[in-house]
Amino acid sequence: MLFKLAARNVRRQIGSYIIYFITVSLTIALIFAINNMLYSDVMGQLTIRFGDIARMSLMFVTFILCIIMAFVLSYATNFLLRKRKKEFGLYLTLGMSRGNVLAVFAGETAITFLVSLAVGILIGLAVYQAVMVIFINFIGFDYAPAGYSGAGFLWTIVMVAGMFVLSSVASLGYLRFARITALLQGGKKAEKNVRIPLVWLVVFLLSVAGLVVSAIMFIDWMQLPDFWAHFGSLAAILVALFASMFFLPLSLTKVVFWLILKRNCCAFGGTGRFTARQLSSRLSSNAVMMGAVSLLLAVAIVGPNIFMSMTGSINNDIDNLYLYDISCETYPSIDVGGEYPETGADYYANTLEYIEEYADIRAYADIWIYNRELPPVEEDGYYAENRYEYFIAESQFRALCALLGYQLPDLNGGYIECTMAGYYDERTFGYTPMQGSQGECVGRLVCPYEIIDFNVSEWKVVPDEQTNEYHKYLRMLAVMLESSDYDAITLREILYESGIGNFEVKENERMANISQLGLFLLGDMYISVVFVLLSIAILALKILSMVSDDRKYYRELWRLGASEGSLMRSLVVQILFLFLMPFLVPLLLNFPLYSAIKILFGQSVNFSGVAVALQLAGFSAFILAVFAVYFVASCVVAWRDIRKNIRVSDS
Repeated sequence: MLFKLAARNVRRQIGSYIIYFITVSLTIALIFAINNMLYSDVMGQLTIRFGDIARMSLMFVTFILCIIMAFVLSYATNFLLRKRKKEFGLYLTLGMSRGNVLAVFAGETAITFLVSLAVGILIGLAVYQAVMVIFINFIGFDYAPAGYSGAGFLWTIVMVAGMFVLSSVASLGYLRFARITALLQGGKKAEKNVRIPLVWLVVFLLSVAGLVVSAIMFIDWMQLPDFWAHFGSLAAILVALFASMFFLPLSLTKVVFWLILKRNCCAFGGTGRFTARQLSSRLSSNAVMMGAVSLLLAVAIVGPNIFMSMTGSINNDIDNLYLYDISCETYPSIDVGGEYPETGADYYANTLEYIEEYADIRAYADIWIYNRELPPVEEDGYYAENRYEYFIAESQFRALCALLGYQLPDLNGGYIECTMAGYYDERTFGYTPMQGSQGECVGRLVCPYEIIDFNVSEWKVVPDEQTNEYHKYLRMLAVMLESSDYDAITLREILYESGIGNFEVKENERMANISQLGLFLLGDMYISVVFVLLSIAILALKILSMVSDDRKYYRELWRLGASEGSLMRSLVVQILFLFLMPFLVPLLLNFPLYSAIKILFGQSVNFSGVAVALQLAGFSAFILAVFAVYFVASCVVAWRDIRKNIRVSDS
């Protein structure tokens, strides 16, 4: 009987449960998608590369978010309970025991959870595939339809069960100890007018100024060469930024409604004035909620956009750090007089064969770097020894420069002094001719960073025959490929296992960095989406609670002759205003965020202002779409409640 009563109550209260149902279903879909991803083949490859930290970090985030979700759902459950407290008080009055009432309510939430679990998993099947497609494309892996995991399914059931238990404890505790009179008595709230409007005007102006100034200071802080040494300044900037974001929507609303209600030029009558009064009367009670939602939405917008924009910066850094598609540096064995032993004479020949099995070679350069020891010198009381001078044969260096599209000037019997530019310096060749003759310096060439081994920052390019006088110091192979579309991970492993030398495969390094960034992005977006869902769900439930308390006012307006259309418009305006107000600050935050991204990653060759603007607009549109879903659901539920109350009282 108790289960039948619980099932009947769920059917009868389906409108009240819709926000609860949407939130639980969507969060379960996200949990299911992430849990399956933790046990996917892609995560297995990332675990091999980065260790278990990748999987464990996402699992830890999931557990923490489940606890947060449980408390938010507990808030939703309490909303449903308080909305129906007279009904439960009536159950107790009619002779039902508290245990029976607890069982009925627990049965209702359990039914809702089970239905949400089924719907959430169905949605999660599609969400998982979508997340995998986005993630795989982001990190550059080959896409294959992702299979589902039994372990991921099981963990989802366990986590959802834990969420259900945690969210139900507080609500059941309320019913367990509440008095019948407290349940039967409806709470009443008095309206509050805007007090000290000039103070709120000052708060609004200070909030706007604080938002602008703190954003400018944050951008200036990022441009400091040693910005992390000024961490105290960052903390002060963030405090000012968060405080401004918290008070801006509240103070703006206070000022606007003070103007509407107190100034004749802005006053209006009918249900419009009723709408303004109802919104104004709830501002103080909604202050913390609106500020908290604004902060959560701001975090949800900032984090993913920063990580998404880092892709171009990583590509730029990889292109600057790794000039060649594949390179290897090998030091000769000292015990054979600086020469390779016979067994190693064809090392690089074998290397080229390995490479050609995976990718077509466009060009390569096989060079030697030579050195000779210089006599010790004494300067300013310091005795310097173990000094060396480095040389590269002209023909070999020409081949190396040709890989990067540079034609080395003629030596004309002399030599060229070369230096390596710094990491942040110009990445092109810079040549300065000199007035030199036979055996003298004929020019100075500044080369891109990492053109040869980083231990050699200065060298001379000399005629080929002159290198016979020097010792072989380092052998280097640089390869340029026809395309970057090849299995860089496997090729890197094969070259590494060959034991020839220290191989660097550009695409492998790029994928490693992008994969690491992808994991951070995945975790951040996971947290951001959950924050968006939960914050908007709290907002929706708070609004529905307010509307439920206002039913008597709508009933009085109906009795005074207001039409259903005017009442519905008043309701929609109230809900729309309360939904959009917390979105104002995150929306405005896109402008300084665009400037910050431009400063952080503007030097990237892949940076596009239009692309970043579209990216920011895309994340904001996603949040707005979630707003729209909850807004429509809130309007439908609230209007059904108001309309039902009007018609019952009318009859």
